[in-house]
Order: sequence, then C-alpha cells, then structure tokens
Amino acid sequence: MLVYYRQNDPRWANKLFGQYPITDSGCGPSSMAMILTYLLDRPIAADKVATKVPDACTGHGCYHDLAERLSYQYPIDVHRVPNDVSIINQILDSGGLIWTCGHGHPPFTDYGHSIGIRGRTKRGRWLVFDSAFTRGHLDHNRSYKPAKLIRQMNDATTAVYRQSLIETILKIPERMFMQIYKVQTGYPCISWVRFWGYRPNCVSSGGFGF
Repeated sequence: MLVYYRQNDPRWANKLFGQYPITDSGCGPSSMAMILTYLLDRPIAADKVATKVPDACTGHGCYHDLAERLSYQYPIDVHRVPNDVSIINQILDSGGLIWTCGHGHPPFTDYGHSIGIRGRTKRGRWLVFDSAFTRGHLDHNRSYKPAKLIRQMNDATTAVYRQSLIETILKIPERMFMQIYKVQTGYPCISWVRFWGYRPNCVSSGGFGF
C-alpha cells in the first residue's frame, strides 16, 4: 500500500514523539510509517509508530537504530547495510526498502532528516518517502540520483523487509508458543529446542518479547 505522510499533517503534527512534536522531530517515525504501510499492506499512521518507540527521540530527530527498535513491534526483518549503490539496488530489486538519514541537499536538510527509499525508476534513480517534502510539494514520483544521496547518507542506512509467515511464528515468545502448543495438541512442549531440535537463529535478532 503506497501512501505519503507529512510530519505536519494536522492528524498528528502536535502529537509527541518522545517529548517533542512530530511536526518538528518526527521524520523518523513518519518515514518508517510509510515503509511499514508499504511492506505490510495496511495503513500504519506516523503517530502510531511514534508511540511504539518514544525513547528513540533525540530531540532533533531519532536514534539511528529506529528501524531495529521497530522490528520488535512489527513483523519486519532489518539489517544495517553500507552506503553502496549496487547493494541498495539489490535490496530494492528483491522487495526490500531502505530507511536512512542524512544531511545536506533535498530530500535531506541541513539539520538532518530521515527518509525511506522505496524503489528505483527505469533510469536507475531512487524513489523516496520524504515526510518533510523539502521541495515544497507532494510528488509520489520524485526521484533522485543515487550517487547524490549516497554522499549525504550516514551510517543509519537499514534494509527493511516484510517477514514471512514462518519467520513471524518463530518470533513468538517461547513461553507463549509452549502454551499454544499444549492447547492445540494436549501435550506439553518443553522448549523450542525440544520442538525444533535447535533454536532458530532468527529469534535472537528481534521478535515480540525475546
């Protein structure tokens, strides 16, 4: 689901991200709300995301691990990636999106700004989610040269994917899984190790309560 959110949208402009209004400091949750809405195919508002991670607000933006923090709240997989055009293109082509921060020319700002990269055009330019609309107007198809953005991006660059159903199941807290298994089968399940024969690697990289 493709949507564009403005930080100064009256529905949440004056709501708080941490201790600061979303209109001033909410580019992080606003850009992640667009990414989540796109990947999960359901509307997820900027203020909803902001309430999930209030301690991620720095006062002038957000910490660079915002996407990682949100992987504990939503069924997404995330990992940091280098600011390399070919690597980011591979992620976009494989169905992933990019969340990143930077300073400088639009779509970034002098003070720093978070955006999403949602795809690329036939000419190889990157399409972005920009909650500030630094060009002054909303344009779903505005694109930028990758080399220009790369020069301004910092180490926050993160690949974001939608989890598969099995990955989501594997992130259920162990205690909850044991209860579900007992209800469904009538037999106790001592642990993930007993059930699977090993502990899945993915449960250590996020999840709902691990």
